[in-house]
Amino acid sequence: MSAYREEWSAMIDAGGGVELNEISDLVIQVMPSGEVAIATSFIDNQTRSPEGEVSTVRAFETDVWQNTSNEDHCQTLCIEY
Repeated sequence: MSAYREEWSAMIDAGGGVELNEISDLVIQVMPSGEVAIATSFIDNQTRSPEGEVSTVRAFETDVWQNTSNEDHCQTLCIEY
């Protein structure tokens, strides 16, 4: 994850950017205990390189969240693309 963050930050610093980032078909399921939630969605993304080239990606994402001992904070357990 840190390599991705470094690559992304360098691209933005060099003048690249996000043209589109839309979430659709969001489904959230909360387990009966209320301690775990699973969110799934499609993400449509267009990214512009520093040279002006635009790439388009459609991804399916699944996030798993767990409520920690602090009721105001949830922890991401897993993100799948």
